[in-house]
Amino acid sequence: MSILKVLLFPLAWLFGLITAWRNGLYQMRVWRQHAFSVPTVCVGNLAVGGTGKTPTIEYLIRLLSRDQTVATLSRGYGRATRGFRLADESDNAQTLGDEPYQFYRKFHPPVYVAVDEQRARGIATLQRTHPAIEVILLDDAFQHRAVKPTVSILLTEFHRPFFRDRLMPVGRLREARGQAKRADVVLVTKCPRGLAEGDRHRFAKAMTPYLAPGTPTFFSRIAYGVPVGFDGQIRLLTQCVLVSALADASVFENELKTATTVIDTVRFADHHRYTASEVESLQRRLPPHAQLVTTEKDFVKLIHPSLRHVLDTKRWCYVPIQVEMLKDGPIFDSLIRAAVARHSGKPV
Repeated sequence: MSILKVLLFPLAWLFGLITAWRNGLYQMRVWRQHAFSVPTVCVGNLAVGGTGKTPTIEYLIRLLSRDQTVATLSRGYGRATRGFRLADESDNAQTLGDEPYQFYRKFHPPVYVAVDEQRARGIATLQRTHPAIEVILLDDAFQHRAVKPTVSILLTEFHRPFFRDRLMPVGRLREARGQAKRADVVLVTKCPRGLAEGDRHRFAKAMTPYLAPGTPTFFSRIAYGVPVGFDGQIRLLTQCVLVSALADASVFENELKTATTVIDTVRFADHHRYTASEVESLQRRLPPHAQLVTTEKDFVKLIHPSLRHVLDTKRWCYVPIQVEMLKDGPIFDSLIRAAVARHSGKPV
């Protein structure tokens, strides 16, 4: 362990004390948790950074919107607006945040997409203004204790699990490992292809001390789709430059390196807002016959109206992704649908 991390341990201890005090106030009901008549499904994690929350929310949208009216509620990280906002055709990644705008472009209608930094207020507003909504998906809300969700899904990455991590700033944890006991379901994300049964069993066993007894654990991977050009055309990649603004770009980059020839990679900070000069620079540096390849999360920011005059859509494409459950997908689906149905008072 580095000397810097050793020096940061007192700060991590203090951070842990503060979060424990906060959670204790909710546990003792000094601070109120709001329960709602509409079912709410919380998706979150203990660590900072990308654990696959966005594709998991999209998986749940596909699962639940088949026969129910679904809404998503996010904080809208990095947006230029404040308060409650229900997405409409006037919005973009700057007014909503990149992930909510991605949800809106892909699933509206019939899915409602809203943002509010105060989740309880956002749920109450959705209920009041759109009473036909039958389930609300809460994006990145595990730490938002003011809402008591119907079911709480905790995500943890296979290669960076919470039980091998430490509290910030020594590690990446926003809360102590033991807070995983609040989860109703654990979903291990970004698993490798062909994960063996023995590896799943060992991973689940390592988590057991931190979970409530009987907490079901599921495993998933990221499945990459066919590249789509910014002009809407399917692309066949031969040479590409990878451009991304993610908390962890390694999975995206490794996947593309196995599928095509990657001649360069360009990384920006998570939730980065692209500027016209950056787009022009990337396009100018691009060799002939090569493609600038990015993520769907970055795509919704790059098509912002302020970049329209410089963006060469024929030189850009994005790679869509989806969550793919390993082995026990139907059980996971049934569990979530049953929890929502019970809360609604419908037959399971």
